[in-house]
Amino acid sequence: MKSLRSRISTWRIPEVGKEVPMYVQRAFRVKTFALLALQQGFCFTMMVLLRQVVWDGQPVKKSPAVEGLYYLLSFGDMVMIMQLWLIRSSFPYNYLMMSVMTCVTAVLWSLTESVFATLLHMELVFMTCIAMFIASLACCVLTREFFKRLSVHAVPIALFTGWLTASVGVVLVERLTPLEPSLKDWEPWLASALLALLLLLLMFEGRLALMRSQPDDFMGILIIMNGSMMSVVSVPFFVIIYGFLYMTREEDRDPNSVRATDEEEPQPYLDNVPHPLAVGEP
Repeated sequence: MKSLRSRISTWRIPEVGKEVPMYVQRAFRVKTFALLALQQGFCFTMMVLLRQVVWDGQPVKKSPAVEGLYYLLSFGDMVMIMQLWLIRSSFPYNYLMMSVMTCVTAVLWSLTESVFATLLHMELVFMTCIAMFIASLACCVLTREFFKRLSVHAVPIALFTGWLTASVGVVLVERLTPLEPSLKDWEPWLASALLALLLLLLMFEGRLALMRSQPDDFMGILIIMNGSMMSVVSVPFFVIIYGFLYMTREEDRDPNSVRATDEEEPQPYLDNVPHPLAVGEP
C-alpha cells in the first residue's frame, strides 16, 4: 500500500517498472535545481532591496536588539525548515511554508552583515542561485540521447559546472568591477569554498532522491540545501536541523536490490504436506 505522502503528492509520475526512465529523471532534476535557483534568486533580491532601499545602502547598526533579533530569526528559520520537512508533500501548504521561510531567510541574512561585518552571506546566496540555474540547464542537456555516456554522471557534472561558473563569475566581477567598497578580496574565494562543501553535502544527502526521481522527494532536496546553508548562520542550529532530519527520515531502500516485503514465498497446502504414519498403520 502506498504511503500517505505518495497519495497526496500532486506531481505524480506513473511507475514504470524497477528502473526510472531517463525522461523522468531529467524532469525531476531540472525542476528541482530550477526551484532552488528561483528560491535563492528571490532571497538575494530581497536582501539587496532591504540593504539598498530600506537601510540606505548601509548595514544596520549593531546593537543588542539587532543581535537578539538575528538569533530569534535564526531560531524561527530553523523551526520552519523542520516544519517544511514534515509537510513537504502536502500541497499547497509546502509551497506556502517555503515562501514564508524564504522571506524570513532573506531578512535574517540581511542582518548578518551587521552582526559579523561581512558580505560573505550575500555572495554565497548569489553564487548558489547561479550554480543551481546552470545545474538545471546542464541536467537538461546531459540527459539527452546525444550525451548518453555522460547521463550516468549527469548530476555531479552539472553541479560542478554550476559551481565553477558561479565561482569564476563572482570572482571576476569582484576583481574587475568593485561594486561594493566594503567587499573584502578573500570573501569570494571563501564563498566559493563554502558552496563547494554545500554541493558535496547535497550530493551525499540527496543522492538516493536524485537517482529515484520520485515526486515525493522534490521538496526534500530543497530542504537539504537550505538546512545545509544554516551552517553559515549558526553551526548549532545546523546540527539540530540535521539531527531532526535523520530522526524523522524514513528508511530508504533500493528496489533493485531488496525484495519487496509483500512478495511472499508460495506456501504448500496442508493436504499436500506428508505426515508420519501412526504406529501400527500400514
